[in-house]
Amino acid sequence: MVQEYTIIGVIQNHKTSVCNVELDSGEKFNFSFDLILKYKIKKGKKITKQALQEIVSEQRIITAKQTAMAFISYKPRTESQVAKKLKQEKFTSEEINTAIQFLKEFGYLDDEHYARKYVEYAKTHKKSSRRKIEADLLKRGIDKEIILNAIGETLSNDEEFENAIKIAMKKYALLQSRNIEKPEQKVINYLLSKGFSFEIVKTITAKFSQELRDFAHPEGLEPPAL
Repeated sequence: MVQEYTIIGVIQNHKTSVCNVELDSGEKFNFSFDLILKYKIKKGKKITKQALQEIVSEQRIITAKQTAMAFISYKPRTESQVAKKLKQEKFTSEEINTAIQFLKEFGYLDDEHYARKYVEYAKTHKKSSRRKIEADLLKRGIDKEIILNAIGETLSNDEEFENAIKIAMKKYALLQSRNIEKPEQKVINYLLSKGFSFEIVKTITAKFSQELRDFAHPEGLEPPAL
């Protein structure tokens, strides 16, 4: 025997475009207005258990998409970040994949675009090294090949070297103002901790006594051959 329910109440919430549906079993559901129209849900109508499960499944997909859209509306996100958010909200793998595919199809989610934008931001505002940028993007769940391509397209060797010089001069001036002993070595350690390569740090180190002690004239520094 097919199990059926009778709909005993349908109340529309005009602010959210969601309808509160109550069954004679005492169960209550929130369905989008689109589903109400699609399945012709109304008071007094009978609905089978199978049909109810289909509507509930569709509603979960809709909710997953809405949750993902709300999450990316605050700031750009990666696929991995969206998936993690939806998982925290107890959506299934299938629901998560469907929501992510929806965002990608409409151009709301693009890891390659995200990576390029992040590299541009990191090199300009953070003066970051290649290694630091790569580590940051890996933490955001972006594929390593995408990261390396974005770095290769957006951050040149000269730009990374210039960032290292700026960071070194700023750090050196700060240490000198505080009368810190052996500031050159501390600057070296600082640059290495920021992910700059040994070749870049070595080149800057060789010029310390001349350029870093007189950082008003850093033009003599030449980028290393990488």
